[in-house]
Amino acid sequence: MQSFKRRLVGAALWGGAALAIVFVAVFILGAVVMEGRAATTDVNPAASKIRVDPGRATDADMPMEGIWIDVDQSAQTLTVMRGDRVVRRMAISSGKDGTPTPNGVFRVQNRGKWFFSSRYGQGARYWVSFLGWGKYLVHSVPCDASGRVIAEEEDLLGNKASHGCIRLAMEDARWFYEAIPDGTVLKIHD
Repeated sequence: MQSFKRRLVGAALWGGAALAIVFVAVFILGAVVMEGRAATTDVNPAASKIRVDPGRATDADMPMEGIWIDVDQSAQTLTVMRGDRVVRRMAISSGKDGTPTPNGVFRVQNRGKWFFSSRYGQGARYWVSFLGWGKYLVHSVPCDASGRVIAEEEDLLGNKASHGCIRLAMEDARWFYEAIPDGTVLKIHD
């Protein structure tokens, strides 16, 4: 009976060690943690060298080499690129004709989770500044004072509709806010 108990304990310890090795291997091979949500088709976790933890990504989390943003105002798209490879493409709303989004080459400056403009009676979540340290932003579709998405504004994605900022769907704005490091280049064109 003692021999059986020793073998049982040994097997349990070995099994636990094997399980621990599997968990470590999965972690090392590039597991992506995304607050309990499955990765989209835009991400291949097994091939990824990027680890995204809940909260804002830092330069250490995402290698900066080769990452840049292409904003095509004629197509109303924002595309995250690594070199010449598309990482993720998103629908946008850029500035209306009377309040255009400026064309040019800019860099991500700073960011925040929420703002509200009493002038426009709207706010937005997950903003990232690219010009004027807060004057021109990439942010979510507009929200009311309570932080709820304004459905009519969300329906305008894919059309020029903003006061000069670049609007994204809420999920895309959050991803952009968390994944794109300060200093990343944005190329905005028609």
